[in-house]
Amino acid sequence: MYESVALISPQSTYAVDVLEREFRRRLAGFQVVRSGSRFKLSDGMWELSMTMNGDPAVLEASKEIADRYGEGRPDRDTIASCARRLEIRGGADPQMLHCNDYIVALECLEVFKGIFLFNARGHQWI
Repeated sequence: MYESVALISPQSTYAVDVLEREFRRRLAGFQVVRSGSRFKLSDGMWELSMTMNGDPAVLEASKEIADRYGEGRPDRDTIASCARRLEIRGGADPQMLHCNDYIVALECLEVFKGIFLFNARGHQWI
């Protein structure tokens, strides 16, 4: 199982329509289903979801992540100000057949400024 978060700063250039275009362009073999700001990517055997979370608890969690794991980062204060995040979850993949698909999906977020990828399970920056 893959699990990470994309912390979105207030200054981010993130746009849901642009992300959808990137998914369709880079993951051509996947069905891309968008519902509001939630995505489900599927190839029929494996699924990845990205769900926007803007709950008040996100800002607190961002402050904690910045405090605990942001030492030495020049963008630590920006990370602490992230009040929205994409929660990214991929299905079980014991043989790691979809590791590259997961990486490509995360790379789709690189078109935006002000996004910080964090491995929620491993507690490290991506």
